[in-house]
Amino acid sequence: MRLERVRSVDRRPVIYSIDVIAGSVVGDDFATIDWSGSLRALLDARGAAMASSTAQIRAVSFPRTVAAALGEDARAPWLLMIQTHFTEDGRAVLYSHDYHRGDAFTFNVLRRSGGTPGIAQGVTR
Repeated sequence: MRLERVRSVDRRPVIYSIDVIAGSVVGDDFATIDWSGSLRALLDARGAAMASSTAQIRAVSFPRTVAAALGEDARAPWLLMIQTHFTEDGRAVLYSHDYHRGDAFTFNVLRRSGGTPGIAQGVTR
């Protein structure tokens, strides 16, 4: 299931998300799901709680077609976070591209040596 959403603060887009959710989680009742809430809560409720994720964060320009549709400047700085989310037993249940407005978010990353995965955390200013 592919889901595109825009999250705004004071009518200003701050996150544009493209999420792909495993069909085994969504099932056949995708039309009856309330997609306006938390995807984490939805996955938890469907027995697919996210336990870990891999993430890549990079500076990008906003996709031109989306910027035009939202009335945004495509040249403004955005941070793209590409993630794959896994359950405790290692099932990939969510793949996401989240564009975060560069002037609205700061990300702090903890990196560890010895093979322990790092932890990425979003912080709103």
